Amino acid sequence: MNQKTQDVLDPKFENVEVIYAAVMRRQAGIIKALTVESDELFRQCDPETENLCLYGLPDGGWKVALPAQDGPTDLPEPAVGINFSRDRMSRKDWLTLIALHSDAWLLAIASFYGAELTRNERKRLFVMLGDSPTSYDIVTGKNVDQETVVESNFNDFLDYDRVNHIKAIDDGSLPMSTRGSKDEI
Repeated sequence: MNQKTQDVLDPKFENVEVIYAAVMRRQAGIIKALTVESDELFRQCDPETENLCLYGLPDGGWKVALPAQDGPTDLPEPAVGINFSRDRMSRKDWLTLIALHSDAWLLAIASFYGAELTRNERKRLFVMLGDSPTSYDIVTGKNVDQETVVESNFNDFLDYDRVNHIKAIDDGSLPMSTRGSKDEI
């Protein structure tokens, strides 16, 4: 493995729970952009701008930005050009399309971080991801309990205490003995 790849495969992403938590935080940002902050997402996705991407950020936030221009990136890139179809389809369909592309990107992120896991660990990671609602599920309301997704109280869904607990795991400030099981994370 070359040094650049080794630098990207940061040791903090060496187990299933940490990778799962990192993907879920990025998904929380995407879901926020596609639901409670969809007006701001719509505003930022000007069709007159160059190819834009929706990024779910490691801290549970989101941003719309141009893709990396300088060759292969450190992480897989999300779908490019989300802004072009904004005015050519209904808003609901546009948000649904972005959700689908975002789910594919999140799986690419999970695969990237899980590259050095064992076969059984990768299987466990993807079972955990498969058991979680996708961005598409939440945006469309399919395959999700309606009690889980309440637009008027989206902060409960994000569960910031849980996100902060997960961030503490990632940065190593939470002792190993208090890291808990998947259900606690």
